[in-house]
Order: sequence, then structure tokens, then C-alpha cells
Amino acid sequence: MFQIKKQAKAIVFQSGDRYLRVTFVAAEIVRITYTESRDFVDLPSRIVVPVNERVAFDLQEATEEWVISTSSLVAHLSKETGALSFFSGGGRLLFREPEQGGKW
Repeated sequence: MFQIKKQAKAIVFQSGDRYLRVTFVAAEIVRITYTESRDFVDLPSRIVVPVNERVAFDLQEATEEWVISTSSLVAHLSKETGALSFFSGGGRLLFREPEQGGKW
């Protein structure tokens, strides 16, 4: 069973002691963090300049996945494996994790 916590800038998916956080830095930029049995570590990035922009996003649940979308990016999260796939707002595949290499 999964628990989902929707926050102002992120969504946290929990499966047992595993946590996957999807945070939108901008409509076209997403940050994925994962941890097991401990809190997320939020250290300042040496590469990314922090932006205090609140990004509107939508969460939809389908039979086999969750779909998280902004105006520019769509992320699919497999319920079975935790594998992520990212698509442009126009539907072009940008990146896909191997199904067997997901987080769950």
C-alpha cells in the first residue's frame, strides 16, 4: 500500500520504509530524491540556484501508475516498480528508467 503526501512544491510517495519525493524547481525542471528509513537530506546545491517559484502541478492516479504533470513536463511513476518516465508537455519521451530498475 502506498501513502501520498502532497506538499506545496512536492509530492512524497511512501511504500513501506521507502520514500520518493518529486519536487518541481520550475515547470520544466523536476528534482527526484529517494531515501529508505530516514529523512530526506536537503543540502544546498552547488550547481542549481534556488528559485522560490511555486509551480502548479497535477497528480492523477491510473491503474498501474501515477501521473504528475506541469504545463511543460509529465512524469509517470510505476506503482509496481517505482520506475520513472519523463515526457515533454507535447508527449515526447525525454527519459525512461528501466522497469526492473525502479525504486520499489
